[in-house]
Amino acid sequence: MCLRRPPGVSHAEELMGFLTGVASDGMLNDEEVEALTEWLDRNESIQDRWPASVILDRLNQILDDGIITDEERTNLLVTVNQVTGTDPEAGEVSYEVSTEVWEDQIDSLEVAGSTFCLSGEFVSGDRETVDTMLHCLGAETSPNVGKHIDYLVIGTLASQDWLYTTHGRKIEKALLLKREGHEITIITERTLLKFTK
Repeated sequence: MCLRRPPGVSHAEELMGFLTGVASDGMLNDEEVEALTEWLDRNESIQDRWPASVILDRLNQILDDGIITDEERTNLLVTVNQVTGTDPEAGEVSYEVSTEVWEDQIDSLEVAGSTFCLSGEFVSGDRETVDTMLHCLGAETSPNVGKHIDYLVIGTLASQDWLYTTHGRKIEKALLLKREGHEITIITERTLLKFTK
């Protein structure tokens, strides 16, 4: 399988298109794994950016011993489903699934005294409503992701093009800061509501 980027299509769009194709049949074969690995090798410039960084990390774990087991293939497919927002049960794209791929697992949420950045659209109300709720609970909010942020909250609703919007860039910036050692916790709207309602 050979991946060729059509004119006018970005690397990220090409990769997402390939991953969506992989996820659509609910199976991942060795030829697809090899093609994906080769594509990432050829496109080093985006290896540290989402979604390439997430897929590359998983591929490196799988290919470490040179053997791809059924369990590793299944785990990679789960990652592909999360990145593309594919819900294998429903057979369609689920945007909430796609946002959960970056979520940090937390046991508690320190709202008062923390600084939050909101990204995406929220089911529980518009962004101003969520912002007001956080302020009432003693938190600060910021429109931008930076080293001063404690939590990035990803709204449940997203358009199909969310990767190419500010929503996607905020997540990418938070992931980059995390890799640099900054303590930013990424959570979804569902997790925020779990600890604040």
